[in-house]
Amino acid sequence: MSIGQLVRKFSPTKLPVKVKAGFLGSVKLKVPWSRLGQDPVLVYLDRIFLLAELATQVEGCSEDAVQEAKKSLIQETELKLWEKPQQIQSEMNKSWLGSLISPIIGNLKLSISNIHIIYEDSESNPGHPFAAGVSLEKLSAVTVDDSGKETFIISEVADSKKPLLTAVVNLDDVTISLSKDGYRDMMKLVDNFATFNQRLKYAHFRPRVPVKVDSRSWWKYAYKAVSDQMKKASGKVSWE
Repeated sequence: MSIGQLVRKFSPTKLPVKVKAGFLGSVKLKVPWSRLGQDPVLVYLDRIFLLAELATQVEGCSEDAVQEAKKSLIQETELKLWEKPQQIQSEMNKSWLGSLISPIIGNLKLSISNIHIIYEDSESNPGHPFAAGVSLEKLSAVTVDDSGKETFIISEVADSKKPLLTAVVNLDDVTISLSKDGYRDMMKLVDNFATFNQRLKYAHFRPRVPVKVDSRSWWKYAYKAVSDQMKKASGKVSWE
């Protein structure tokens, strides 16, 4: 799996952004095999560079494909509703494997250094392409006790409804400065995202040919989109 696919898989929202290029310098994993479950597993990631760009092109698709996707989503949701996560968690905690994995995951020591993310946009504000970046020198995650001292804990969950761990994020002072042009570009970007989400709702109506090739189909596309909006706003609407 590429870095781009990984980012898209765990993306919390469906933003019109894609990873154009990515680089991971090194990965180091230290596993204390002789004391597994007693000492933390160390994971080091260094030099993570990501280049992202806007991706607002919406391809048309057939109504059958849309209905099939909806059907698949419904079936997946029904399957999750029938699962018994509490029972699965309880059985895992009671098993030897579960008792070994739980403290390993609960005490995973993660260190990520030299992170640089760049976003490029030549579409949101026509005639004024812009770029924005974020860089982090280091990001780390460790297990601590109530006083904030690094420690090793034995994760035992009696109630599956209670969280296994609680997390606290500590940040140094963050300074943000934004120029007039930067503010304008940011507002244009937000508007572009909103337009994309609106266009995405009617992607199954969108023709697969350019306007010059078949303008009639594009007029039908506009009519269907507006009609769909009216039906949702005021119930069933017809010419009659």
